[in-house]
Amino acid sequence: MIGMVVSDVDGTLIYKGSHLNTTRFPVMLSKLSERSVPFAVATGRHYRELKKLFGKSIRDLWCCCCDGAYVISNDSPVYSLPLPTGCVKAFFESFAGDGKNTVVFHSIDVSYILGNSYLVKAKETSRVGNVKQIFSLSEISDDIFFVSLYGPCADSYEAPQGARFSYKARGVCEFVNRNASKYGAVKHLAGLYGLSDKDILFFGDGENDRELIEKCGTSYTTYCADKKVFVLTENHTRDCIGTIIRLCDEKTIDKTNTK
Repeated sequence: MIGMVVSDVDGTLIYKGSHLNTTRFPVMLSKLSERSVPFAVATGRHYRELKKLFGKSIRDLWCCCCDGAYVISNDSPVYSLPLPTGCVKAFFESFAGDGKNTVVFHSIDVSYILGNSYLVKAKETSRVGNVKQIFSLSEISDDIFFVSLYGPCADSYEAPQGARFSYKARGVCEFVNRNASKYGAVKHLAGLYGLSDKDILFFGDGENDRELIEKCGTSYTTYCADKKVFVLTENHTRDCIGTIIRLCDEKTIDKTNTK
């Protein structure tokens, strides 16, 4: 039985940075709804980015964001692993008064940029969503779920105790709670529906999808997936949305199908 469908975002629903297919995506959601099968996205992206991407369809999705740091639906978190207070303080103390690097503390709805950073000076704050400039930790009024570091230290900064690398590339490094994982968040979400990981159909493509690909009942990767995870399943696709629609039409995705 497939009782839930979960997909990564960047390399599966959105192939090589192209826009979401706004015509077929609602069709896919409708077919899943007819079969009482919920759809979720599991991603390292921030929730605000997903709201821009999915538009009104965001109301029909569960979102496991920031590599499993929290699960959200209809703007309300139902599971969360914020960064410990000591972690947030360590980031702040490392970069307070530092004009070369930019630290961004992300809550669900607000991005807190520390100091008069180069990001603020260059007026590039649109890249991180709703922004509040801060100079003191007391100005942060929300739980912080992940921290982004831009600048010279991004490739070399060591995560403080209680945090782990979530995403690392030239010029940016992101950190989440060390206990956060996509698998843990998705498993919690499935439990809300009385389902186990074996009831999940998962689509993924990256190293941080490995655990889900290995443990979910059925898994697909894209052909452009990381080589290390591509070999973990025999199921592959170039079109995640099209594959889900086809599996619905074939009644492979259907809670009443127990085969």
